[in-house]
Amino acid sequence: VVNARGVEHAIRIGLALGCEIAQSCRFARKNYFYPDLAKDFQTSQSEEPIAFDGALEVELEDGGFFTVPIERAHMEEDAGKNTHVGGVDGRIEGDSHSLVDYNRAGTPLIELVTEPDLRTPEEARLFMQKLRQIYLALGISDCSMEEGSLRCDGNVSLRRRGTTAFGTKTELKNMNSFKNLHDGLAYEICRQAEVLEEDLQADEDEHDAAGDGGGLLVASAEVVAHEHAADAERKGNDADEQNGRHDVDRERRKRDAYGKRVDGRGDGQDEELA
Repeated sequence: VVNARGVEHAIRIGLALGCEIAQSCRFARKNYFYPDLAKDFQTSQSEEPIAFDGALEVELEDGGFFTVPIERAHMEEDAGKNTHVGGVDGRIEGDSHSLVDYNRAGTPLIELVTEPDLRTPEEARLFMQKLRQIYLALGISDCSMEEGSLRCDGNVSLRRRGTTAFGTKTELKNMNSFKNLHDGLAYEICRQAEVLEEDLQADEDEHDAAGDGGGLLVASAEVVAHEHAADAERKGNDADEQNGRHDVDRERRKRDAYGKRVDGRGDGQDEELA
């Protein structure tokens, strides 16, 4: 049974960000195995989200403004928490064993996905700070990044100026502070720029990066795809008619994300933030 308060919070987020609210939506099973979600699937509605097509205007420190298009906000269940013992700074690299805390597994989670329209680590940081302020004002969360009630993933994919094809995307997972997000993106931009300068292909991977640097240009926004299956408990819910236009829009965005972004904002680096 879907959590009623979770639905209410998702709608409030969508309205605050100027999104369209779906009259009906459907959950699916995102099939994968990972120790923090040992039942082999995550219940999610990323393919038919409750809110979509919004925008958030953010003020720069110099008084200017930029607008971040919002692709969707969708509900899903949270996973558990992995703790790696024996590694450096709690990382899996070099650890002797891992512990899994399942206490938060299955609790309601709302994930927000932007269009690929952020150009600098600073824009990403300011966007997340503004988003946190909105969530706090709505009263939907305490938004503690240190405790994990607000987390952020950042995707980076560079391309050379004058070209339309994006490079290989890398994803920085579960950034737990604005500084880590800013520094991790800056480091990854610099790393990919060096790879492109050497005419090599960046590896598609997930990182917990931190550091500094500067870079070339642009990035994509789609997360790593997972196999989805219609949730057996929701097969009777027909949302095709209402979501048909959104499905078309989503396919358009997938095509455009790799060749557009030469509009009023020009070339830039983009991240997907959740």
